[in-house]
Amino acid sequence: MTTQNSERQRAARFLGALSRLAVILVLSCSSSVAAPPPNPTTAQAAVQFTTVASTAQPPGSIVVALTNYAFSPADISVTSGKVVLYLINSSADPHAMALRNPSVSLLALVALSEIVGGGHAAVFTIDNLPLGTYRLTCPVGNHADNGMVGTLIVHK
Repeated sequence: MTTQNSERQRAARFLGALSRLAVILVLSCSSSVAAPPPNPTTAQAAVQFTTVASTAQPPGSIVVALTNYAFSPADISVTSGKVVLYLINSSADPHAMALRNPSVSLLALVALSEIVGGGHAAVFTIDNLPLGTYRLTCPVGNHADNGMVGTLIVHK
């Protein structure tokens, strides 16, 4: 009988410790500290983006070829504001273009085109793109791992 009681006491102590740990985790995850309000002098309009299928290059747009597995050109320089890219997929595989801001996080997605099917083209428009250096990747499958990456530099 004493063996059962000691096992029950150990189990009760373990469950009590586990319960206290769970409470600590919940309290630490539900912090009541509010984020500071945005600075109105540095606040920028949200980046907006669209992708539209097209068979013709819009005037003033930058042509970017999507191939297996590269963007051409891989390094693009544009002025801030509205950016228009004409994505031409010359391969048989689908591709897309993702802009990420590595100064925030490697995963910080800024804009994402729709998938452009093999042999098709699309106009990828990005509005209110602020100054900075962005990483271009193809988010389809393992295309980025295979080298489908680039850089978009936005200057004044």
